[in-house]
Amino acid sequence: MAPKRKATIIALANQKGGVAKTTSVASLGAAFAEQGRRVLLVDLDIVRAKTRRFRASLPRVRPHFAVKANPDPRVLSALAELGSSFDCATPAEIEMALAAGASPDR
Repeated sequence: MAPKRKATIIALANQKGGVAKTTSVASLGAAFAEQGRRVLLVDLDIVRAKTRRFRASLPRVRPHFAVKANPDPRVLSALAELGSSFDCATPAEIEMALAAGASPDR
């Protein structure tokens, strides 16, 4: 079995809207994919918007995000800022959720 390679993380950030972040990220992702690299693109603005929409649509439901699904600290922090709860399967996942800003009751 080949050794596992570490992921390379590239983050594009800009507080101002309309500066082509999404287009730039999609172009970078396509370029890396053409080189045979595996690519995962995550738009935290969309993660936040979908979380808000879900909670507004089902206000009595308390969703729990599975840390295993995407343990990236930026994703966890974005969800923690919105008051999301977390489903943790290991002590390491609990530590990740807490480090992202989740309170122990979440």
